[in-house]
Amino acid sequence: MKAQKNIPGTTECKLVHDKKTNRDYFTKTDTYADEPIGFDSREFILANFRLPKKQYGKRDRVYFSYIVEKDGSISFFKLLSLTSDKEIENEAKRVMSLMPKHLAARCAKEYVASMKEISFPVDWQTKN
Repeated sequence: MKAQKNIPGTTECKLVHDKKTNRDYFTKTDTYADEPIGFDSREFILANFRLPKKQYGKRDRVYFSYIVEKDGSISFFKLLSLTSDKEIENEAKRVMSLMPKHLAARCAKEYVASMKEISFPVDWQTKN
């Protein structure tokens, strides 16, 4: 369960504590985290993510969230789909560790950690 609270002095920023992962991050910020100029996170993940050799349904998608830390570094947060698949989770962690620093979100002119989500279909590798 997530607990949200307002940050004094701001109207936009919402701090969340995720009890399962014991992480604090912002869901609403004055400015949102962004990719470096010329970098496409989705393209990078699709180029580097290797699915385990398993059968997946035609409609299965990999969803996971990650944190853009206040210094811009990237941390895997949690798997949101196929949550019992440790191979997928480990691969997501591996790929996220390869990503370059992003531009961190801001609240009241301070850099803060914020969460982002990404998803992609599991069948992208079979398409030619």
